Amino acid sequence: MITAWQFRFKSSIWILVFLLSVSLFFSTSAIAQERILLAGSLSGLKGQQSFGLKFEYDSMIIGLDKTEGEYLEEKKRIWEANEPGKGDEFVKQWFDDRVKRYEPAFIRSFEKYTNIKLNDRDAKYTMIVKTIRTEGGWDVGVMSIPGEIDAEIWIVETQDERVVKAKLGFYGFVGRISHGGDFNMTRRIQSAY
Repeated sequence: MITAWQFRFKSSIWILVFLLSVSLFFSTSAIAQERILLAGSLSGLKGQQSFGLKFEYDSMIIGLDKTEGEYLEEKKRIWEANEPGKGDEFVKQWFDDRVKRYEPAFIRSFEKYTNIKLNDRDAKYTMIVKTIRTEGGWDVGVMSIPGEIDAEIWIVETQDERVVKAKLGFYGFVGRISHGGDFNMTRRIQSAY
């Protein structure tokens, strides 16, 4: 039989472990987000009210070390083994989600927090958003890992994209942290943009 003291002690230990786990998770996710000026200068861009916009996904890594091609090949094989036709559907959705979800999410967030208009074809400068790594995260109901991206933003002259004004690195940008029940990888990645 467990005494009241033993019950309180065991409960206290579990609460302490839980609180330490939660604080460690939130502190590491906050620390992981980095913004770095890689090259050039932002000083000449002061006062810009709009930018042109392009997205690139060349040489993107999925997770820690898979090329996008390897990742899609593996996912397609797994889906096809379980549901014929579903593999091609997954690959098509993978590319469609960029235009339908991720890019609009980036534009909404950027314009909301900066008051700078994007997608202006007449702007002096163009932003090229290069996603270099994507982590889709996962959710098993009681535990989850959010989506995450690493990207570089190159600010170039619209008339001559070879003239790079600045390169910024954004690493470890984590999407919304779910409290279970977010089984949709697309939404997890979208929230990281």
